[in-house]
Amino acid sequence: MPELVRICYHSQKMAYGKNHHLITKDNLSQFLQLPEAVLVAFKEGRILFAHFSDIIRVSLISKYGGCWIDATCYCSSTMPEEYKLLPYYSSRINSDLCHGVSYCMGAGVIDNFISSFVRDIFYEYCKKEIVWIDYLFLDNLLEFALRNFDRAKTLFSTIPINTAKRANLFPMLSEKYDEKKFVELCQDNWMFKLSYKKMYPKMIDGIFTLYGFLCNRYNNS
Repeated sequence: MPELVRICYHSQKMAYGKNHHLITKDNLSQFLQLPEAVLVAFKEGRILFAHFSDIIRVSLISKYGGCWIDATCYCSSTMPEEYKLLPYYSSRINSDLCHGVSYCMGAGVIDNFISSFVRDIFYEYCKKEIVWIDYLFLDNLLEFALRNFDRAKTLFSTIPINTAKRANLFPMLSEKYDEKKFVELCQDNWMFKLSYKKMYPKMIDGIFTLYGFLCNRYNNS
C-alpha cells in the first residue's frame, strides 16, 4: 500500500471505525457476486482496474447503500449524519447542474436510481462490447443520467453544497506543517481528495511538512 494511501486508509478507519470496510480482490466475493461477463472482461484485460473499481462502487452502493470513498481520500472526520440519510450523495462544491464526483459517492437507501442505472449499463456493456469506450465512462454515465432523467435530477437536487474545500489539502502537503491552518481547514471539511502520483517532502529546513506530519501521525496506526 503506497504511503499516502496508507495515511488515507487510517484516516478513514479512525473516522468510521467498524463501519469502514476495505474492499480488496481477496474479500470482494464476501460483499458482491459480480456477473461472469464482468469478471471475464477484467481477467482478459478488456477493462482496467480503475474501470473494475467503478463497477464495484456502483454495485456496492446499489446493493447496500452507504458511501464509497476512494483510497486517496483523507477523512478528517465522519460524514455529517444528515448526508447519510440522503437518497443519493456526492461531494458537491457548487450549485451547478453536474454529476458530482465518483470518488466520494453514496446513498442512504438501497437500489437508488442513479447507481443502479450506471451498474446495469456497465453489466450489459461487459456482455456485448470488447473495448471500454472511455476512461471516464463512469463520469459520462452519471452526467448522462443527470441530464436525461428527471429522477436523477431530483436525487441530485437534494444534495447540499458540501466538501467545498476538498482540494485545499493537496497543495498543503508539501508546505511546512501549520497546525492552526490544518485544524481550521479540517473543521470546515470532512473529506479531502489527494493523490499518490506525486512525491512529497517530509521535511523542510528541519521542520515537518504536512505530509511528514501525517506520515508520523499514522506511522503506528
